[in-house]
Amino acid sequence: MLEVSNPHSYQYIRASTRLERVRLVELHRPAVLNALSPAVLLEICHALQAADSNPEIRCIILAGSPELKVFAAGADIKYMLTLSSEDVLNQKGMHLGTWDKIYRTLKPMVAAVQGLALGGGCELAMCCDIILATKKTRFGQPEIKLGIIPGGGGTQRFTQIMGKSRAMELVLTGDMFGAVEANNRGLVAKLYDDYEDLMKGALYLAYRISGMSPIAIANTKRSVNESFELGLTSGLKTEQAFLIQGLLNSRLGEGDDEEEDE
Repeated sequence: MLEVSNPHSYQYIRASTRLERVRLVELHRPAVLNALSPAVLLEICHALQAADSNPEIRCIILAGSPELKVFAAGADIKYMLTLSSEDVLNQKGMHLGTWDKIYRTLKPMVAAVQGLALGGGCELAMCCDIILATKKTRFGQPEIKLGIIPGGGGTQRFTQIMGKSRAMELVLTGDMFGAVEANNRGLVAKLYDDYEDLMKGALYLAYRISGMSPIAIANTKRSVNESFELGLTSGLKTEQAFLIQGLLNSRLGEGDDEEEDE
């Protein structure tokens, strides 16, 4: 397996290239269970943008560090408590826009989730295109227990994926739920027995995706997300436009990846 470290030096994450076309981004804050501070989110965003700008990378895996075996236990509450009222009002040091930048990553993202994915950790997983998880993983949005609400898309994506009634129950109680329910409701695509099997599955899936046409990958992701965000009518128009583009490209040889692979 090819493994090349990212030349950029990160403090809270690790980035490496696996299987030639797959970028692995691992959260690495073991002392605080990978709590997501603005600094962590900015590093994640930087790593994703670097992968987007690298034509050799076609798929990204986002995972917790193997030593910790936790995806992310939530936001960095200690950091949040250091913010003044003025900071909060002016959104200074909060970097809320980083969530959208992560979600808008152009290349497919696979979340390999283990242990806990709570609060911001759950929201980070839902920013990805496909979620894989171990069978013992627990998800949840417990922010209400702190007197606040999710801020990284939890109320919105939970509702779209889980349905209004179950989403309301979860965000109003802060209860956790298991990977089996997450899989049954479509939040998680596939379950694995342990971390080792999870990472093998994530790498295999990312490797399969990375072997497809880069143009088709990008257009497929955009089509699915457009339906998810804007509804069926808009999604159908986008899908048909990209189908026509793909057919034209195939006739011109633009969708053929053989020349690049040689």
